[in-house]
Amino acid sequence: MTEPLPRLYFGLGAAYPIEPPAAGPVEQALGISAFIGAHDVIFGFGPRVGVDYSLGSGSVNVTAYLVRNFNRGAFFDPYLGLGVRYDTTSAAALPLYGDAVLGAGFNFSRNFGLFLEGNPGFGDNLSFRFGVRAGLKVAF
Repeated sequence: MTEPLPRLYFGLGAAYPIEPPAAGPVEQALGISAFIGAHDVIFGFGPRVGVDYSLGSGSVNVTAYLVRNFNRGAFFDPYLGLGVRYDTTSAAALPLYGDAVLGAGFNFSRNFGLFLEGNPGFGDNLSFRFGVRAGLKVAF
């Protein structure tokens, strides 16, 4: 009998904004990204919440997605998530924006892997934004 795959996961990595372009040196735009989630909670989708912290500005973004993995348990595991982002730097009365995550996990074992993801979404006045994240992911 095959042991079931882990349901919970945690990721820690770096985040970098592509659009709008970051002003100044890379280390000013680079951020720290962390998230925790669960697989296959309802109809193949699982919740994921995360935080991005900008090293340059000190700003914090909080994200919440429903994520669908398409090849869970394999070395290459693409996934797609839709959700919202709360932006602490926005002057809007309610700084909630539509957000998405399109990524891939590269799993070296049942419990350890890398992730690389694109992060399209909206900002103030429906402006488009895009960033990338990469790092380590641990399942438990």
